[in-house]
Amino acid sequence: MEVLERTRIERHSGPARGSDRAGRRAATVNTLVFAYAGASLPVLLIFSIGGTSFADAVNSEAVAGEVIAALVGSIGLIASMPITTALAALLATRMSDHQLALEHTHAH
Repeated sequence: MEVLERTRIERHSGPARGSDRAGRRAATVNTLVFAYAGASLPVLLIFSIGGTSFADAVNSEAVAGEVIAALVGSIGLIASMPITTALAALLATRMSDHQLALEHTHAH
């Protein structure tokens, strides 16, 4: 449920019950796993073709770079969701009922 819809519902009927946050978290985790698995495939193929042992591959600079990139990207993605939601909630609470009704009828 998007922020504007939740604000509109809460103004007229009180706080909404139930949430789909767990489903969104699972989707985010799946997205991260598939994105980093896909990004690391070329590095894994190079190690596989070159006959590099697992210990040497894990300790290599290329793998360390991939791990750091994955961590930084994950932190940025995970931090962006609550920040964006907080900004949308802040703006939604400042909107009048008329503006919320207009937003509801807007089609994309």
